[in-house]
Amino acid sequence: MPSILARPCRRGPLLLLAIFLIGAPAQAHAQSGRGHTGRQKTQQPTQQPSQSGTPSAPEAKPGPRLEAGAIFCQSRDDLVRYQAAVSEGASPKAEGGPPQCRRLEKPVGVQILDRDGPSRTQIATTDEPKLTGWTNAYLP
Repeated sequence: MPSILARPCRRGPLLLLAIFLIGAPAQAHAQSGRGHTGRQKTQQPTQQPSQSGTPSAPEAKPGPRLEAGAIFCQSRDDLVRYQAAVSEGASPKAEGGPPQCRRLEKPVGVQILDRDGPSRTQIATTDEPKLTGWTNAYLP
């Protein structure tokens, strides 16, 4: 019985030809300048923003912060009542809600004081006025 390695391979040239024919159109497409650029020939190139001395966006304040719209409650119990009302489908604002909870109107820098699970964090604001309270906002 002859060895498999001793037999000449007849498929080798056909395999090379198939690889060449499959790869040739992809290479031609990439060289034509139309591959994966996301632009058509009729579109104008996008212009890069000029580098000027003024920053384009204000620098973010360091440290954790509550964004506008975050819930801020005076006590942990008020936050628990607020969360219970929301989970039951009631709108705390429509029913008056806990009197000591409110939505923040602007971003506020905070310092984390304590945690009661992932959805309750005791915080102290670092902005004026200095307040201490509880929030359900995610703070890493």
